[in-house]
Amino acid sequence: MVAALGILDQYGLADLTMRRLAAILDVQPSALYWHFANKQTLLASIADRIVERARFVPQTDDALTAASVTGGQWQGATRAEAYALRDALLAFRDGAEVVSSALALGLGADLPITRLTASIRRGGFDRRTSGIAAAAIVHFVLGHVSHEQQRLQADSLG
Repeated sequence: MVAALGILDQYGLADLTMRRLAAILDVQPSALYWHFANKQTLLASIADRIVERARFVPQTDDALTAASVTGGQWQGATRAEAYALRDALLAFRDGAEVVSSALALGLGADLPITRLTASIRRGGFDRRTSGIAAAAIVHFVLGHVSHEQQRLQADSLG
């Protein structure tokens, strides 16, 4: 996974191929298929690794109860979750595109949506409403970071 993230960071998503990864690992490309059924599965694992790096807000029952009682704190927790996701995506070249693709294909974990849903529920919203709001926030962050990363790449080209 470290080698795949290194390729992503150095060359970008377009150049992250099974052949390139195999060459860096000094193995035959077919050896990678023992670990990953296809490139989409590899990308889903990379996406999971990217979002796992986010410094998310602790989600404890005590924090949930305290935030619900005092009100308003759920908004700060939700904002912190969104910023943590943004930071994690920006940490890797094409991070937003990788995570967006994995979510669109229904691959990988849905950690950002799960965590944001929990934060929004602290405000007393039901699970369905919280899930819809969380998905909207995740899609906004993915789109915004995608634009940021495209701009950074365009600026680096001159």
